[in-house]
Amino acid sequence: MGRDRYNYFKAVVGEIVMANWCNNYVVFSGSAENLTKLHADLELAIANAKEGFTLECVGTPNDGYMFDAILSDWERPQDLVLSFESKWSPIVDSLVEIAKHYSVAFECDYEECGNLVFGQAVYSDGALQNNCLSPSDFDLCVSLNEDDSLYAYNGEQYECMTECLETILKDKIEREAA
Repeated sequence: MGRDRYNYFKAVVGEIVMANWCNNYVVFSGSAENLTKLHADLELAIANAKEGFTLECVGTPNDGYMFDAILSDWERPQDLVLSFESKWSPIVDSLVEIAKHYSVAFECDYEECGNLVFGQAVYSDGALQNNCLSPSDFDLCVSLNEDDSLYAYNGEQYECMTECLETILKDKIEREAA
């Protein structure tokens, strides 16, 4: 998806444009042994990264680069938390390749509201479920007062847009599951 967007912008503008950054928050879960291997490889890749990086197991690295990655303090061996930025959109396909390679599951929350990208991808037992908001879903999050950053949805007020969008996504997932 990221590469398609890159090619679109290049065709329209005729030059490479600056990417909007998509924020990704990933929680990997699995056996302590597999998470330890993934943690070690991520630590090494982050330490050696001059700009963006990807892991060797990712087959299409042009779409799978992570930037400004941070591994959380690793206290529980059953969860590994990684946050990073990607260009324009989440790199869900690359995360699936990583999860398959290390035999782990993941849950990834992502957002790049400038391009109306907001969602959650869950990979477990070989199946991917990627739930995201449509452009019309963003219209449900109504700005009440730009000076105070207040938003409303479904009769409730929220102090930030992300909190409002999280509620909209949760409601959408529940409706689709019913």
